[in-house]
Amino acid sequence: MAGTPGGSAGERVRRFDRELERVRLRALLAVELAGGAGEQGIKDHLRGELERLEAELLPLRAAGGAAELLGVRLGLEADELDLVWSAVAATADPRLQAHLQLLAGNDGRRGISLATHALLAGLDGPRSRALARALLGTHPLLRHQLLLPSGEGLSPASRPLQAAARLCTWL
Repeated sequence: MAGTPGGSAGERVRRFDRELERVRLRALLAVELAGGAGEQGIKDHLRGELERLEAELLPLRAAGGAAELLGVRLGLEADELDLVWSAVAATADPRLQAHLQLLAGNDGRRGISLATHALLAGLDGPRSRALARALLGTHPLLRHQLLLPSGEGLSPASRPLQAAARLCTWL
């Protein structure tokens, strides 16, 4: 993955940090929503922060960076690229671990499953199933070992995935 695009090193780090923060905010919101009767103000605040961050990321994504190049090179759909960021966040952001463990139990310590990602990303049934189907077999993210399954004997939808260190570094 030589020749990382996306502007200066500082711009790439800023984008990386913002993408990981987006995943963390999604996880915080999912935990709040799963808790049921929580303070509505907290949920509204998290939604507002997430919307603000999404708006901040739009021009960074439009400018094209390492993530977009990866998507083009591997033929990734938007939901697949979003999964990449969730897996990278689960691998690289220690603050996310507690939230993933609340949402996915002990498997949350080993990565992010498709089921947990679907919850965080708000994927509906058809999009969740399409993502699961896409990751069966020889998907480029698995074939090139950019996403690494961290459990055997589990269904593909519940098997935790970790991002390879070289993927985290490249992004």
